[in-house]
Amino acid sequence: MKKLIPALAVLGSAVAFAVYKMRKEEQKQLLAELDEDLLEEEPQFHHEEPKSPELPKEEPTYDTNQSIDIPFAKPLERPSFTSEEPTATETVMEDIQQLFKETAEEAETKFQAAEEKVQEFAEDVKDAFHEEETYNEDYPHLTNRMVDDINVMVREAIEKLAKDGDVHEHERPVQHMVSFHNKEDMEAFKSRVINKGFVITKGENEFDLVVLHISAIDEVKLINHILYIADQAYAFNGEYQGWQSKVSF
Repeated sequence: MKKLIPALAVLGSAVAFAVYKMRKEEQKQLLAELDEDLLEEEPQFHHEEPKSPELPKEEPTYDTNQSIDIPFAKPLERPSFTSEEPTATETVMEDIQQLFKETAEEAETKFQAAEEKVQEFAEDVKDAFHEEETYNEDYPHLTNRMVDDINVMVREAIEKLAKDGDVHEHERPVQHMVSFHNKEDMEAFKSRVINKGFVITKGENEFDLVVLHISAIDEVKLINHILYIADQAYAFNGEYQGWQSKVSF
């Protein structure tokens, strides 16, 4: 058994060598065949011829003297607007013009009426201003409007006293309030009215005075007293504030 194993090993080596040699021969044969195929086939190269540059195209020439007749199947006709009936646009324009005309006439009428009213108002203001600025002949420092206002004021006051049960014939103190802007005017007023028999006392403010006199409630006499005191107050740049009296039974 010991001698048989080496023999088998030697035999195995010989067989393996034989197989290796056969594979080498096959590889050489395959390489030889591949070389022959490569030699038989020539490489193909694609070569493109260079293109020649394009030359500019020549513009066609035309004879400007030559006329070209283009026939029309039917001659063109211009539209005719000779219809006697007005179009819708013309009707609308006429309506607008008429509306403008009527509006202008109405505006003119209203403007004239407004202008007349303004003139009338201006005349009224002018007359009233003229009347206010017209001074009374008997009391030159009072306007006619001021005299009228004093007359109305006195009548209303007398009517109120009568409703309260006043006996007008009874004499009582009557007070008149006047005011000034400075001491000089106030002192000048005091000297003037004291000489006429009135009594002067101090009022609420520094330049206010109270003018007193004893009198029955006689409309004519009372109005004359008030007009005199008021006229003298305005003569010295003062103001007449009104009068008052208690009810006498």
